[in-house]
Amino acid sequence: MTGRWKRRPDGSNWGEFGPDDRLGRLNLITPERRRAAMAEVHEGFTFSLSLPLDYPGGNVLNPRRHPPVLRATESNGEKFYNRPFAHEAPGLTDVVCDDAALLYLHIQRSGIRSAISARSSMPTATAPPRIVYYNGFPPPAEIGASPLGLEHMAATGVQGAAC
Repeated sequence: MTGRWKRRPDGSNWGEFGPDDRLGRLNLITPERRRAAMAEVHEGFTFSLSLPLDYPGGNVLNPRRHPPVLRATESNGEKFYNRPFAHEAPGLTDVVCDDAALLYLHIQRSGIRSAISARSSMPTATAPPRIVYYNGFPPPAEIGASPLGLEHMAATGVQGAAC
């Protein structure tokens, strides 16, 4: 047991990969398992696992998260969408479509781009009960400073959810 928690939450794997583990079940993705997975490949097709930033659209599922606003960039009030460069300098023949996605990137919005510190509760595994995340790590003091951040998951070479 670590000093971060006295009793792990029911059904959790806290401590199974060591008291300071930051990866959870990602530890199970070993070179041997990767090789076994590659042996299942029969075709060389690739496909994206990501979703469009505006999927599923709207914010009905979570009113705090909004889809991006897509629009043409502008200069002096003129939109740069199907805009001939000849407007800038006579004789130019190029045409530009320059658009922008204006957004706050809600990390859990279109697929999971978060780490195992994205959600917790007040588990009774600590005495007294307090907010802790996977393996009993405390909440970060500031955004982006979690010991359970994405950078640990990225170091494994894996893209996907760590929960």
